Amino acid sequence: MNGRVPGQLAIGIVTLLAGATCAYGQLSATPSSVVFAYAPGTTVTQNASITISATVQTPFTLSVSPTTLANDLVVPTSGQTGRPINIQLRNPNFYTTTTPGQIIVSPAGGSGLLPLYIPVTISPTGSGTGSTIVASPGSFTFSYPSGTQSSISQSVVLSAPSTVSLLATVSSNLSPYFSAPLSVTSNGTFTLTLLSPQSIPTATSGSVTLTPQSGSGLLPLTIPITVTPGGVNSGNITAYPSSLNFAYPTNTTTSITQSVQLVSPFTVPLTPTLSATLGSAFQIPGSVSSNSSFNVTLLYPQFITFATSGTLTLTPPVGSGLAPIAIQISVSPGGTSSGMTVSPTALTYAYPTGTTSPITLNLQLNAPTTVAVTPSLSSNLVNYLSVSASLTSNSLVPVTLSSPSTVPTLTSGTLTLTPAGGGLGAVSVPITINPGGSGSGGLVASPPSVSFSYPNGSTTPLTQYLQVTSATSVLLTPSFSSNIAAYMNVPFSISSNTQFGITLSTPQFITSPTVGYLTLTPPLGSGYSALTVPININSSGTGTGLIRATPSSLTFAMQVGGTAPANQSITLTSTDNSAQFVTASATSTGGFLSVSQSNFNTPVTVTVSVNPSLLTTPGTYTGTVNVLQPTGTTAVTIPVTVNVTGNYTVTPTPSTASLSAAAGSASAATTTVQLTSTDNTIPYTASATVASGSNC
Repeated sequence: MNGRVPGQLAIGIVTLLAGATCAYGQLSATPSSVVFAYAPGTTVTQNASITISATVQTPFTLSVSPTTLANDLVVPTSGQTGRPINIQLRNPNFYTTTTPGQIIVSPAGGSGLLPLYIPVTISPTGSGTGSTIVASPGSFTFSYPSGTQSSISQSVVLSAPSTVSLLATVSSNLSPYFSAPLSVTSNGTFTLTLLSPQSIPTATSGSVTLTPQSGSGLLPLTIPITVTPGGVNSGNITAYPSSLNFAYPTNTTTSITQSVQLVSPFTVPLTPTLSATLGSAFQIPGSVSSNSSFNVTLLYPQFITFATSGTLTLTPPVGSGLAPIAIQISVSPGGTSSGMTVSPTALTYAYPTGTTSPITLNLQLNAPTTVAVTPSLSSNLVNYLSVSASLTSNSLVPVTLSSPSTVPTLTSGTLTLTPAGGGLGAVSVPITINPGGSGSGGLVASPPSVSFSYPNGSTTPLTQYLQVTSATSVLLTPSFSSNIAAYMNVPFSISSNTQFGITLSTPQFITSPTVGYLTLTPPLGSGYSALTVPININSSGTGTGLIRATPSSLTFAMQVGGTAPANQSITLTSTDNSAQFVTASATSTGGFLSVSQSNFNTPVTVTVSVNPSLLTTPGTYTGTVNVLQPTGTTAVTIPVTVNVTGNYTVTPTPSTASLSAAAGSASAATTTVQLTSTDNTIPYTASATVASGSNC
């Protein structure tokens, strides 16, 4: 027998919304943690450096916790955001086991910023990247024509967590020909000189070893040396841009300057020379470095009255292994330029009412020529905003809202930037000040996460590209989570609505699948919140197999008002048994489902749980666990069912029933039992059981 029990059910739902307090802006540290790793018994003071950043320049004080570390872990008492601070670990030999601590950064009162806690780890183990000296570039290459007699010098830049003296030793097969300085430090430039190139008849390889002083906690560094007499150029110098074009109105008298950035495999001095058609009108440096930027200035544009072209040649020293480079220069009097551009094209100051701290937003100016620029603000903005009077057409322009609390209501105006000389057009930048306002949307990353896959031990840097879009362009400050910060590189400053590269510089140092994060922080007052992008690093290969879930579905059972049902697990594996990065999320009405973790590598076991406080009515509820690959493609979906029954009482009336009938009677004996319940939705089944010893 099946049916439903009559009754009544009353359910009251009360939602309490607790107030929340928001902090506007935050401090950040680069790097985000400090690790002192050195050999046991090290006596030399260990040094580290961090930079504290904020959207506005802010003073702060520093302290060490616990106080028992304060005698050895030495920090300045105060500092200013944007400036590096030095941290010293004195008496490192006093620590025989790994010891944790933290540096507390307390911003000035009234800044609206929260304190920052920077983890510190003292690790007297002799392992880790903290004990390594790094050379850039990582080798010396001497390639020169046979018979070269002039000495040849090359340099590398050394960096290490502490500055100590190093002893340079050239391998025995090359030591008669090379000269190394007697004094070398672990943070500085190390120059190696081939004294007599003609004395080495054939291609030869060797090395130079830099040995730190005893007790420094640093490991020796060996740098390979390759000598190739009669070799060809071993590298090229690249110029950005590869050509220069000076276009300006006829009779322009203001000098025009353009910049060139040089990049080469190693650093050598270059001798610049201009072709005869250009020499008298231009100014160039007497010497430039092959890894540097320099200016080319047209001093007297009015003296060139017709279109002219020529070359700027940069010549490296003989034996450097680098080829000369020629940069084409065109001069077009009476020509037009491509104009001055500004990024972002508009500024919006949106901030909580009552904000007192100054807010600075930046503009980037770019132009084919560098000239002075005069700024002017519309009359309704001059009392609130300040801009430097000394600007150029290729520069960063800070625009500061000095006293946000003095702007009474929504205000709009313009900043006009006017270049000198007439060769570039003026640019107007719309500005909106919105006290109490918020941004017109969030920052969105495409793709939503970045993945690097490579074989274990690979030393080749890898680059992936990301674009962050927003309703208005803003400059973003990047920072990586501490577990990957030492291995990653991005541009120092990034603008939204542009694509930029994320580079894993040293993949060989990450030996297991790792998930880290890139945080992109917009300026305070921009109206945008910081964006966090997962960085997936898969050092075990390039898994491409399908993702499978075991079991393929889940079912929970619980009672209204009862305890939570036991958690259940899903095992995720790849069909090709590779490590793949996936993300998991639970979807359910009201959010009653949750998963134990959101980012992981296969194979993995994920725990799924149910929140009983969000299921207050009997019934059947459904949801899903969705597993996505880094591209955003759904890898697998696991359906979840939760059966919820009522918390009820059933009462039979009468509580017992007796049936009797005459022997041999053909009529059935019947009786009635009334069932009542506190829940009128309870399904039931009925069956009869014959008691032991009865005569039925």
